[in-house]
Amino acid sequence: MPTLNVTVQLAGVVNDIKSMADYRIFPVILESVLLALHAVLIVLLCIKYWGDKDRVLGVFAVSACLFIMTAAEWALDIWVLALELYRLLPSRLSPDGVSIPINEALKELNGNVTFARDTCLTVVFILCDSISLWRAYVIYGRPMWLKFTCCSLVAVSCILYLLDMVVDLGKDLMTPAAMVIHNSTLGRGVAIRAIANTALAITALSQVLATVLIARKAILYRKEMKLLLSAGPYNFRMLVPILYVLVETGIVYSLLWVIFVISNSGNVDTAATYWSEYWIGQISGIYPTLIVVVVSRRASILEQSIHCAPALQSTSIHFATNIDMEELELPSGTLDVTRKHGELAINRADSDYSSYV
Repeated sequence: MPTLNVTVQLAGVVNDIKSMADYRIFPVILESVLLALHAVLIVLLCIKYWGDKDRVLGVFAVSACLFIMTAAEWALDIWVLALELYRLLPSRLSPDGVSIPINEALKELNGNVTFARDTCLTVVFILCDSISLWRAYVIYGRPMWLKFTCCSLVAVSCILYLLDMVVDLGKDLMTPAAMVIHNSTLGRGVAIRAIANTALAITALSQVLATVLIARKAILYRKEMKLLLSAGPYNFRMLVPILYVLVETGIVYSLLWVIFVISNSGNVDTAATYWSEYWIGQISGIYPTLIVVVVSRRASILEQSIHCAPALQSTSIHFATNIDMEELELPSGTLDVTRKHGELAINRADSDYSSYV
């Protein structure tokens, strides 16, 4: 009889080790690789920031905040992994170790750390929502309807994420409040999960909306450039590739968010859900910084729009060149082009395109 108990106990420990490898160790390795990539991007951003005469503190501060949050998330995951390796597994070898369900043992061991990790992840999601929608708002020309839409999406996502932290994530604490325990049992937790899924769906919707708006503006601008100058100077033709970078990266990031939402819907394998929670946080932190680093070599739309937008309220797009050119006479209804004093200005009466490169 004791031999049978030992065999059952060892089998339970083996299953715990396999689960830890599948749901904790290998995902943390992937997360570490992504964090290393993020660190490289931050170093490149710092080099650019300190070497740039026109420094924009806001962009650098947001990128630094995202890196701090993702690094904290990774550190907390390492902490959880260490707790499970050095405390959970040895405790499961005790005579009464396997009598406690693994979920309860994990909650007692690292519930508070997991809550802190999920809080960092929530901050990253909200920042990424704000950055993507703000970028689309600037590039699209700052229309009032888009401002209202973006602010509404960010506000709703903030409220839903806050509710999710209070009523869903809070139940994983070592000593959750009585209200949290009561709410988690309502409707078998369906309503609570609906809040989390809705918050994630709004974030995915925000990314898709931002990408669609930027793609539409890129297509319209490319058509205008074909009508105006098919072989203009380099700086003049530079904006379309920059917009294409934003569109292509936005499409990839939006698809990843759709995959993440589907993985967390409860209709897929549990392993996919666990893994997605590790890579989405790091990729969400990398994405805004990657945009700044890639585009900064060509005068980043993000930074230059912040720095120079107040002086360009009546100008659609403003490019710096080194060639002087007299004013061109164009038929009415087309783009007005003026190149003088080393600058090329493009104005269109029916365009509210206020991005700056």
